[in-house]
Amino acid sequence: MSGAIVLENVIDRDWWHKVDVLANTEKELEPFRAWVPQVDIANVNVCKEAGAWHLRAYWPLRERIDLPEPLGVWPMIAWWVGEGKVSTAMIEAGKAFATEFGLDPMYAFIRQLPAKAQEFVEVNGITLIRADWVPDHFIAVVRGGMLQLNGGKQ
Repeated sequence: MSGAIVLENVIDRDWWHKVDVLANTEKELEPFRAWVPQVDIANVNVCKEAGAWHLRAYWPLRERIDLPEPLGVWPMIAWWVGEGKVSTAMIEAGKAFATEFGLDPMYAFIRQLPAKAQEFVEVNGITLIRADWVPDHFIAVVRGGMLQLNGGKQ
């Protein structure tokens, strides 16, 4: 059994996943490296501080989240756009959505429209809509009618 302790494993309100694991040896941290996606957008730091080893990592989401709503949760794919093209992000997030839910997405919500884009433009069957609740540099890809009442628990 590992002597590692997970100090933090959260998704913050800006849709960044943050992990901090403490261990006696660097080897005890190895199983936790699998938590971090193997993409260039992840920031991972393994270091020894005050006699203990830490694995600290953070990365912007490119995965499913369940957005809380008054009656339940709204499942969606949160997708980091960063400095990339929104149209490319819509296509990639749409693929992730179809894989996760077995349905094609209908909408991509974004906080700020790209300079040359208009609201309600369609990319690969997905309509782009401005929404203040989406964190900067992200899109939220969804399909209407997917609200899960009571968090999916009946």
